[in-house]
Amino acid sequence: MIVVVIVAILAAVVVPNFFRESKKVTGKSEVVAMFAELGTKQDRQKSEKGSYLAVATCPTGALSASKQSISACQSAADWLALGIMSPENELRCAYTVVVGDAGDDPTMAFQPDGVAGASIPTTAPGVGWYVLQAKCNMDSSGSTYSYYLSSSLDQKLQTLNEGH
Repeated sequence: MIVVVIVAILAAVVVPNFFRESKKVTGKSEVVAMFAELGTKQDRQKSEKGSYLAVATCPTGALSASKQSISACQSAADWLALGIMSPENELRCAYTVVVGDAGDDPTMAFQPDGVAGASIPTTAPGVGWYVLQAKCNMDSSGSTYSYYLSSSLDQKLQTLNEGH
């Protein structure tokens, strides 16, 4: 009887943690692949055209933990101009690329939807820059989102509210 109670208590603690960690891994694996694609295409754009290209949020619409089709993204002018080829045909997160010129303060780009907490590498970069943003709703709450950020100024993956 005592063993059953102990197992039940452990299950009550372990199962929610397992699902929370599973959401984090699912979101992060998609974001890492998309950021690799977006970063590579932005670097090519910069070397060929001399500047980075802003990318509007895609896919658009309400975010949920289920995947969304990216067919509209694949025909968007900015995705076509960069030649973005998503690693998956459906995405859980919405992606945006914010760009700026040398001297432009990137602070707002590191605060998607006004959410603070990301490390800002510099407020006066000496070169043009881009910030990759991913907004995910991994728990389908509709009120709190996970944000992932990376940039040409600091390619480290930053997370805000991970798992939501």
